[in-house]
Amino acid sequence: MARCLWRLAVGGAGMLACILAACGPSVSSVTPRTGSTGAHVVIAGSGFGASQGTSQVLFAGASVGPAVAWSETSLTVAVPAGANTGPLVVEVGGSSSSPTGFIVTPPPLPSVRIGTDVPAALSEYPAAKA
Repeated sequence: MARCLWRLAVGGAGMLACILAACGPSVSSVTPRTGSTGAHVVIAGSGFGASQGTSQVLFAGASVGPAVAWSETSLTVAVPAGANTGPLVVEVGGSSSSPTGFIVTPPPLPSVRIGTDVPAALSEYPAAKA
C-alpha cells in the first residue's frame, strides 16, 4: 500500500469537504535481501513512475545512479560501490518509500583451480627449484 499524505480541503459555507491524498512510492518486496557491490536487486511495488527521470534508489543513503530497468511496479538496480548495510529507499517526486532492510555482503572470493591457476606441486614454483 502506498504511503499517503492526507489533506482536508474545505470550501466556503455550504460547500462539501474533499479529502485529497498525495501518495508516494511503496515497496512490497526486495529480491534478494542481501548482495555485494554490483549485484542486481529487483524491487517490486507501486508508484515508481513509468521511467526513472529524477527518481532514485538509495542503499543506506548511497544512490545507485541510473537503474538497470525501471517501470511503474518493478525496478532493477545494481548495489552501488560504497553501499553499506541499512535501509533501502525509493524516492519518487520528493516522496520516499518506507525503508526496507538490505544487507551488503563482502564480494565473493575468486575461485582458484589447482593445476591451472595454482601449480599443483611445490616444485613448479621457481623459488623451489633454486
